[in-house]
Amino acid sequence: MYLKTIATHLARPGATEFALASGRAACVKIDGELEAVDSRAVTTVAMIETLRAAGGARFVDHADLPGAEWTIRMRGVGTLKVVAMRRGDRLH
Repeated sequence: MYLKTIATHLARPGATEFALASGRAACVKIDGELEAVDSRAVTTVAMIETLRAAGGARFVDHADLPGAEWTIRMRGVGTLKVVAMRRGDRLH
């Protein structure tokens, strides 16, 4: 769901990180500063859809995994490291 948004913001000059967490607004880190890219909070459903689209089906489908890391290639951006974790009922 957020993959196009992620690619757009990570292609910006100075962008080094894109952060999603259920219950919080999506943010991009530009020159070391986090900047909200939307005023709406990301839902857990949107997080699950985004993680699946980014190759994280194994993490999403196995609730016993507290966290996972993998890499993906994104056109226009390059190779991205995805880090996903659970904290209670929230996904980060």
